[in-house]
Amino acid sequence: MLFRSAWTYAGAAAAVSLLALVLLFESLARGEASVLVPIAQMGFVVTAAAGFLFLREPFTPRKGLGLAAALAALASLAHG
Repeated sequence: MLFRSAWTYAGAAAAVSLLALVLLFESLARGEASVLVPIAQMGFVVTAAAGFLFLREPFTPRKGLGLAAALAALASLAHG
């Protein structure tokens, strides 16, 4: 079956997604949505870093510039 290997990680992926959702709800109960939602959507930074570290994806100048711009946007939101 083509997708048999995907089931190996389905439980772990579901648990991590559920934890992320619970943490997002908790943060929305404590802070402003206009700040927290953009920060929560920055998960691709973690994904990109994991790709570089664990999957040995190439780190190109274009990817570096994109990640730097995303982190600068996040920093500007954090400091108001």
